[in-house]
Amino acid sequence: MKLNNLNLQDLIKQAEEHYACISALDFLRSCSSIEEVLASKNAPEYAYWYAKNIIGRRWHEAEPLILNSADVACRYARHVIKGRWHEAEPLMLTDPYWAYVYARHVIKGRWPEAEPLVITDVVFAYGYALDVIGGRWHEAEPIISTDEDHAYRYAYNVIRGPWEVNGKVYNG
Repeated sequence: MKLNNLNLQDLIKQAEEHYACISALDFLRSCSSIEEVLASKNAPEYAYWYAKNIIGRRWHEAEPLILNSADVACRYARHVIKGRWHEAEPLMLTDPYWAYVYARHVIKGRWPEAEPLVITDVVFAYGYALDVIGGRWHEAEPIISTDEDHAYRYAYNVIRGPWEVNGKVYNG
């Protein structure tokens, strides 16, 4: 289905029938054309919702629009494509959070290309070790040890025992 072939009134009717949120319905009702919808800041979200809830499958024509948002692109890969979306991976590699989320929920395993980015943030380095690797991530331990709270959590949840760093012991 082509984006420019959508009819605004049909889109509103489908959104109502598929229980779109009230704010989205209010927005759609306020628009005078499909072009106005597609030009909005929420257009990636609307395209994702339409693919997931109306079409029920991948919507290739809307993918360039969806790629304008890392959040939406990650959810589209996870819930619509149900796997890796190689075209979105450069976008995921712009932020440690999205790299971690994409590895955890889409790839469901280690993503070597993302590790240099994820390792720059203590929160996501810890989460990556716990949720993606499922064990110690020796390369990330220097960054994780810089934060007392995450160092303790790493000892407790990942190492599951004492962890000594620079003479300080974190008991897990």
